[in-house]
Amino acid sequence: MAFKLAPMSEEDFQRFLNKSMQEYAYNQTVVGNWLPQNAVAFAREEQSQMLPDGLNTPNAFLSNVMDENDQKIGMMWFFLDEDRPQKTVVLLDFFLFPAFRGKGFEADVLKTFEEGIKSIGVKRIELQVFGHKTDEVQMYMDNAYKQTMVLFGKNLEG
Repeated sequence: MAFKLAPMSEEDFQRFLNKSMQEYAYNQTVVGNWLPQNAVAFAREEQSQMLPDGLNTPNAFLSNVMDENDQKIGMMWFFLDEDRPQKTVVLLDFFLFPAFRGKGFEADVLKTFEEGIKSIGVKRIELQVFGHKTDEVQMYMDNAYKQTMVLFGKNLEG
């Protein structure tokens, strides 16, 4: 199956922000970084810092993932960083909608994404995945992504 990325509409962007913010807040509480009562506000603040001009934020790309029938099957957010030794894309969020998960589409979407950014001179992709999201970690490892840094945490009792 063929996939492509298409720019988000403002309506898609608002849906994406809400979903992304809620998930990010939840994940930060799971790993113990934020208290549940503060998590959504912290996530909203981080999003506003990263996307100060919304869809028009320079070097931020917010895309719908489309299948060969132009059906939206997921969303992706990445940032182009041209200030590094190698032109780099930081993949900030990527997901397929539930009906399209677990069918092997993730690998094909990543391949399409990689080919697209290579065509504009990008030499490296970086991303972060919360450690408890083991299926996602494995998906990236299965697609030749290598761990470059590991962050550890330990709760101390008493």
